[in-house]
Amino acid sequence: PELMKNISGWISINGALHGSPLADAIVNKVGWALSRKMRETLRNLTEERMEAFHREHSAEIAHILDVVPSLFVSSWINKEMPDVTESRFLRLSKWVRKKGHQWNDGIVPNESAHLGCGNDCVRISQSDHTHVLRDV
Repeated sequence: PELMKNISGWISINGALHGSPLADAIVNKVGWALSRKMRETLRNLTEERMEAFHREHSAEIAHILDVVPSLFVSSWINKEMPDVTESRFLRLSKWVRKKGHQWNDGIVPNESAHLGCGNDCVRISQSDHTHVLRDV
């Protein structure tokens, strides 16, 4: 609450606000090979942990959304793009779709990048996780 007086607005761009299946997979498959800090960071981005965080802090989150103007930007990709980097994201996007998240940027499902927004959401088509700022 004390910090909120210094915040005039919040823009979240492809934030994994409800977690990412990619974080789940990395933690479950190769988490043991990561540094302790990286492993903990990724654990905190798993869908299970983020959903638990939202359940535990739902009142605080609702309050912040009531008093802080917020904009949530997400993107999605589902067809081949011109360069190699984007092709990697397309492969990741196909994998994320198989995990049940139709619209995603190759890392973050669209529904994870938004916090209950009405008109305060922007969804950018055919833009992957790293190119969304270029495409705005």
